[in-house]
Amino acid sequence: MRDMSISCSHALAVLAFSGALMFAGGAPAQEPTPATPPQPEVTITITDSTANQMLSQAFAATVGVDQKSDAGYQKGYDIRGNPVREEYENARRGGSLTALVHGRFTVAVEVVELPAEELRTWFDRVDLAKLEALEPEKGQPLVRDTKLIPYVPDPPVGWMAQPATSLGSQGAGFQISQATRVYRKKK
Repeated sequence: MRDMSISCSHALAVLAFSGALMFAGGAPAQEPTPATPPQPEVTITITDSTANQMLSQAFAATVGVDQKSDAGYQKGYDIRGNPVREEYENARRGGSLTALVHGRFTVAVEVVELPAEELRTWFDRVDLAKLEALEPEKGQPLVRDTKLIPYVPDPPVGWMAQPATSLGSQGAGFQISQATRVYRKKK
């Protein structure tokens, strides 16, 4: 499941700091503002990395994993020969599905405020056959990040999306090429 320790630590530090200010008289107490309820959101990320081949053993080891509880589930399975890891948390109505496609690309789908079935629905919007056929330019270890953008699907009816963004980076002996798109349900 998602590690929230950094977010929680940051939030606690902010609360502690603001509480200390109010105790010391540094800031007046304010009326609490009502929280905006989370809206349905989906993020799809396609990544090509020089580290992805090392992930294939880890992904293969998760195939067949099936853990369920009242809190949610974690499972590993196979989609058309591609190992998949899926997890979902009931309380936050969110989760992720990540597949290693063609031993090369990771396709990650994250959902927030949506039922678990939406993970596979959104994953199926990525054209895996076309993605599998994608090759890096001659002499390059990765597919260029801007070449991944067309493989991140357009929003379906009833949804809107930001334009897909891309990132190419290297460090610690690895290179990464990535395209991401965030989708939000229309109100």
